[in-house]
Amino acid sequence: MIEVVHLDCLGTRVDYEYTLYATTLIPLGATALVLLGEKLWAMMWGGHVVRGHGFKMLLIMVFFFLPAISRVVTRCAPLQ
Repeated sequence: MIEVVHLDCLGTRVDYEYTLYATTLIPLGATALVLLGEKLWAMMWGGHVVRGHGFKMLLIMVFFFLPAISRVVTRCAPLQ
């Protein structure tokens, strides 16, 4: 399986909580931005939100990021 983003390489503070927040909130934020952009595009120039190019790219992104997200969410936090 190919992992798209290695969070261990992005910073020095990489614990379970940081990894969990990053792998869940970054895709949610990207989804919100894409849907907002598609809504504005549909309001200005007509069309449908779910038929736009941005929504198609969002589905592709979610397809690649979902395995990493589910792996992090189902992994247990280390006991302290």
